[in-house]
Amino acid sequence: MSVKRPPKRPVKPPSSAEVPSTPEQKKNAAQTKIEANPDALVIAQMINHRRRQVLVHSELYYGMDESIVSDQKFDEWAKHLATLQKVHPDIAAEVPFAEEFKDFNGSTGYHLVGKVPWARSKANQILLEHRRRTG
Repeated sequence: MSVKRPPKRPVKPPSSAEVPSTPEQKKNAAQTKIEANPDALVIAQMINHRRRQVLVHSELYYGMDESIVSDQKFDEWAKHLATLQKVHPDIAAEVPFAEEFKDFNGSTGYHLVGKVPWARSKANQILLEHRRRTG
């Protein structure tokens, strides 16, 4: 007994209205794609978190000559971020600060100092809180 399969439907190409054409539309389409995939969303969140950690602690260490985490801890964060970006380049390209971390290999955050004003402000906040707690 043979199984009857439904006839194949031709694949309809997307209309020009469905294809993102501007950089903003492409970014929104990529973000929507990430948000629709739970695994990709978790990876994007991890990359975002690590980038922010590396930015702030690079400002502290290289820009302000202060350190509130060990070199070993920073290296761990940086290597984790570099690995995430290497394994998931499409996701990494859509996460904030993609341009700043484009060629980041985890060896140093020196080149990041001063690139993101938000990071210096956050570094100052964290340093003040650290000093308040540690005396």
